[in-house]
Amino acid sequence: MSNTKPRKKIKDSEEKLQIIINHIRDIITEAELNGKFIYVSPQAYDILGYKPEEVIGTNGFKFIHSEDLPNLASKMNKLTKEGGPMSAEYRALHKDGHYVHLSAKGTIVKENGNVKFIAVLRDISIQKETELKIKESEQRYLLLANNINDIIWTMDLNLKNTYVSPSVKGILGYTVEEDMTRSAKEKFTSESFKKIIEIIKQHVTPKNIKDKNYNPLIRIELDQYHKNGSIIPCEITVNPMRDKNGVAFGLVGITRNITKRKETEQKLKQSEEKYRTLFEDSPQAVGLINTKGVVVQGNSNIEKIFGYKQEEFIGQSFRKFPLFSKEDNAIVFKSLNKLIKGEIPEPQEIQLHRKDGSIIWVSMQSSIVKLKNETLFQIITQDISKIKEAEKKLEEQNKELQELNNLKSEFLGRASHELKTPLAAIKGNADLVIKAHKESLNPGVITMLEAIQKGCGRLDDIIHKLIESSKLETSKIELNTTEGDLICFIKLCVNDVQSLIKMRNLTIIYDVTDFITTKFNKEQIGEVISNLLNNAINYSPPGGIIVINSEIKDNTIIISIKDGGIGFSEDEKIRLFQKFGKFHRESQEFDVISGGSGLGLYISKKIIELHGGEIWVESEGRNKGSTFYFTLPLI
Repeated sequence: MSNTKPRKKIKDSEEKLQIIINHIRDIITEAELNGKFIYVSPQAYDILGYKPEEVIGTNGFKFIHSEDLPNLASKMNKLTKEGGPMSAEYRALHKDGHYVHLSAKGTIVKENGNVKFIAVLRDISIQKETELKIKESEQRYLLLANNINDIIWTMDLNLKNTYVSPSVKGILGYTVEEDMTRSAKEKFTSESFKKIIEIIKQHVTPKNIKDKNYNPLIRIELDQYHKNGSIIPCEITVNPMRDKNGVAFGLVGITRNITKRKETEQKLKQSEEKYRTLFEDSPQAVGLINTKGVVVQGNSNIEKIFGYKQEEFIGQSFRKFPLFSKEDNAIVFKSLNKLIKGEIPEPQEIQLHRKDGSIIWVSMQSSIVKLKNETLFQIITQDISKIKEAEKKLEEQNKELQELNNLKSEFLGRASHELKTPLAAIKGNADLVIKAHKESLNPGVITMLEAIQKGCGRLDDIIHKLIESSKLETSKIELNTTEGDLICFIKLCVNDVQSLIKMRNLTIIYDVTDFITTKFNKEQIGEVISNLLNNAINYSPPGGIIVINSEIKDNTIIISIKDGGIGFSEDEKIRLFQKFGKFHRESQEFDVISGGSGLGLYISKKIIELHGGEIWVESEGRNKGSTFYFTLPLI
């Protein structure tokens, strides 16, 4: 009986121990000093996927990650030699192939003369993952802090620096070490430091420090000192830092240099002030309308032009007022729709119905402006009633002048026709007297009759040009063109004045293509070429050279006639193609033939324009020659 009770106590104790072992989360192991497992608790299955019977009798070292094995073996040797408890962390192989982080705490025990190693293995995978995430987070934080343009800093509740990011150098000129030694009072201007103290009093109180839910995001603009003594405007964002119990122990903040933003704000302010000055002082009525059509602002000239007082106009829909006719109203809103689409509308000239019922002409220019992040239509309205009245009078005057010009042209045409009959009689009789009585008349009489013939020729040429110019002015001339070789035609025109060329001992040089086919009125273009040739011949010195050139450019024929004669001044070139644009040109260096009606180049210009071309002259000045150009469309 005496041995029964101790055995029962031992059995009860072992059962209690087994119950404890079965209900804890850690693995309990017993192993020989060589690493061979003697006992493994059931938790091995939950943590490593092995049933106890699968690992008992195997060497535990084979489950350990190769990188962790040397450190663990070293600790085991030390434990064997010196004794005492041992703790280690290592990675053990799970049955499915991945590794599990374990924390091992164990010791060596002797039992019945046998030495063995007993250890408790705990799964610390979640702890390791957390530590890794914290480490990665800290690395990201440091990477951000070291590379961000803003200054990241922390302070304790006594405003002593605990951390400053390297970016402090770029913004304030101080190194991290220099800035860490500076007090808050040294960093800020006196006015800004007062603001900081007020914020501390308001937000960093014992009550707020202990209130876990009190996390105000404080954003304030303060002025800080740069190392060179200048003042840097900064925007500072501050938040409390709290420990795991939620008690605030410091402040974390970001300091941003807002110098450029302040400069931009200042420029914007100045711009808005200038706009405001222009807005109020503008002689036009300026109104701002929002996208809903409501007038939000207007200057003092609203009343002057529209007839409505500012208080009547502002705050009301633009459509409410009967300002325009139905047609003109559509024009106004069409301009606004163009602005919405990003187009720039032209100024609109329309009639405005004022409040008193009177109607005036106005010019309205619409544009888009942005004020305080709001998009508005700006409409500038100018009273152009006087301009319209002046335009109407000018139009009436032009009409009268045109009628007078037509009457003059008609008179010149009729007068010229009337002059042709007696002129023909004078010339005919002079020709007849010379032909019939030349032998019986003395030389003096014949000379006078020949002078009459020559004068009649000149008068006939003038009358012809007067008739031609009057037709061109009154658009009575018809453009009947035929297709032909322009180069061949030019050469025929040169042949017609060959006698004059020989008389002046001139040389004609052709720098032309073989042929150019186009449509032209031969009689009219012949007159143009003859006028230009005669001018070149008459104003070139005897023995000179005349060059005729042709060029085709962009579907246009360019013909030029160049001489080395008397040339033109800048003032003369301007007057040259005007009606009766003849002016006195003489030269001591050149023997020139002066004469003409002053209508030849005027008529030539009208003919060329009638053909859809242009005519002009180039000359470097008096006695430096000239080149006349004209163009015709190429077919």
